Amino acid sequence: MIRSVLGPKKKPGDDDSHRDFRGHPPESGGENRPHDDESNWLVSYADMMTLLCGFFIMLFSMTKMDEPQFERIKQTLAEQFGGEYHSPNAELAKWVTQILQDTPLKGEADVETSVAGVAIVFRSAVFFDTLSAELTDRGRAILEQLVGSLQERQKFEKKAFRFVVEGHTDSRPLLSGPFATNWELSSARASRVVRVFVEKGFAPQSMAALGYSDTRPAEPAKLPDGKWNELALARNRRVVIRVLHDAEAQALAELAEEIRSREPAGSPGNSERRSE
Repeated sequence: MIRSVLGPKKKPGDDDSHRDFRGHPPESGGENRPHDDESNWLVSYADMMTLLCGFFIMLFSMTKMDEPQFERIKQTLAEQFGGEYHSPNAELAKWVTQILQDTPLKGEADVETSVAGVAIVFRSAVFFDTLSAELTDRGRAILEQLVGSLQERQKFEKKAFRFVVEGHTDSRPLLSGPFATNWELSSARASRVVRVFVEKGFAPQSMAALGYSDTRPAEPAKLPDGKWNELALARNRRVVIRVLHDAEAQALAELAEEIRSREPAGSPGNSERRSE
């Protein structure tokens, strides 16, 4: 029994180096027999990784990536790897800021930059009187000067800008005036600014007007004690002109077209009704 466990007794001249891991002697011609290469699995692994790489490259090539999305990826990669990100809109923002310096708007307009474009934020009092959607003489002069400068910039860069004008009001309800709610007031103000752009030669297809009422306040409208914050209300009453990339504007146009296509045939927004 001991021999069965320990194996057969070695004979003189036996050499363990010529036995395999099971204690069996090698087959005849073992010296010329090719050995199994333990690295053969690397070949299959490399083939699989090559196929996966090609698959993801194909997916990436089929993906629709607009310019703002691409800029976000560039910004994220630069931050992750400790690099420096330069926004393509920084030069445009700098130029718009210089334009505003040439107008009597110091302290009344701000320029904000993002990967989507540049936003010019005006206090609504610059353009409109209280509860009114008609441009004041001062507001019209300032707006026409801005529109003329934007036209010059278009010619310089040899590309057409796209604009979205947003109207924002404060949170206090309207008690008088021609508009029933802040929705009508904010929409009318945005549309009035857009009309100046169109009158000065901008294509209507490059413009959009949005009324947000008080749904997107810049600051909380009330103090902790529940009273109105007059400074915050003044900041919330604003007009925002956004200079957008083509992809962002196209997405907005597609959304508007989708909404219009869902309207019933007899609704005021239907194309048949508008043609009358």
